[in-house]
Amino acid sequence: MRDESYFYDLMIEKNEKNKKHKGYSEYGSRVMDILDLFETLQNIEERKAFQHAIEKLLLSGNRELIEFGVAICTGFVVFKSR
Repeated sequence: MRDESYFYDLMIEKNEKNKKHKGYSEYGSRVMDILDLFETLQNIEERKAFQHAIEKLLLSGNRELIEFGVAICTGFVVFKSR
């Protein structure tokens, strides 16, 4: 089972990768991989670990990581409310 550390490391990796793409959008290409990953999680424990990884981003004290955590949360609102 994937844990908080797995999801946190994946989020960091995706942030680094996606911000290098020219013309990435704040709530589109930057976070879609993360949103799509969440949709595949069937296990409640993995969903909790995913949530804890976002909380870790938000509590990191690192402005870039906090902004990425906010972008993920905003992405859920923007793309999942359609």
